[in-house]
Amino acid sequence: MKTRTATALFIGLLLLAGVCNALQQSQEPLFKTVLFCVNFLIYAGLLLFWMQSVRARLLPTRARAYVVAAAFLMLAYLVIRVFKYRIAGDALTPQRYAVYAYWVPQMLIPTLFLMTCLRIRRGESETKRYPETFLLIPACLLSVMALTNDLHALVYAPKVTLAEFAVQTGKYALQPGFYLMYVWMGLTAAVGIALLIRESGKHPRVLFPLIGLVVLWAALVFTTTLVIERYDLPRPFGAPEIHIFCMLGFFEICIRSRLLPYNENHAAFFARLELPVRITDRALAPDARYPNLLLIEDGFGYFLLLTKE
Repeated sequence: MKTRTATALFIGLLLLAGVCNALQQSQEPLFKTVLFCVNFLIYAGLLLFWMQSVRARLLPTRARAYVVAAAFLMLAYLVIRVFKYRIAGDALTPQRYAVYAYWVPQMLIPTLFLMTCLRIRRGESETKRYPETFLLIPACLLSVMALTNDLHALVYAPKVTLAEFAVQTGKYALQPGFYLMYVWMGLTAAVGIALLIRESGKHPRVLFPLIGLVVLWAALVFTTTLVIERYDLPRPFGAPEIHIFCMLGFFEICIRSRLLPYNENHAAFFARLELPVRITDRALAPDARYPNLLLIEDGFGYFLLLTKE
């Protein structure tokens, strides 16, 4: 599928999901359930499609592993929401732990984004005494702190007994751990964006999309918080969807701007070689698209075999 067509289809489906979410204001339970399912399937399908495209477009590097892991956590975030609102039902304990589990992708996604930006800054071949993977340590510790809140109440301090607590508004007091996690999310995302903007000085075509996406992200958050939620208007996108797909947009800018090691069109590369080669399938049948190239599939990928004609 051509890039422009795929992008238009992706955005169109994302907007359709927003329409489905806005229409869930209906009081008809069956209609709301159908729209909820359609909404989730669209989001999940878009994330799975994007993950597969990342694996195809990027070379197998540490940066690609970070991007794919972040996309997987985005999907996990949506699955946790489905569990809380459609599976847990009235069971308070599962609902409470679903809220705690929300924090795991929220801690790790911006951390993986910052790790990707650091890898872009350093380059894949550069090694440091303190690798960017050390950033996972505080992110994981904060995630564990959220998951074990029942033991220490460092994030939410319930005003009722645990048997009655599902992190409902008005039934808890926010503790320092809550603010610490928000600081971590904001700091990692801000530093990552700052690194990308700084790196865009070497790649001017990256700067304007980055600034535009930052403005769009801020506009969506403030519009949702200060207008839609305040006046109880139909809400196309919730905060999770806004954060997930804006973060995905930053990754996509990095990919399309070739800030990440890209799997380029090898036909153009081999066309410049003086040594004639030919691409074939496993049975050594020539591929008509590349009559002068030889490529043998090994079951895990491809490796090239150059032969004189």
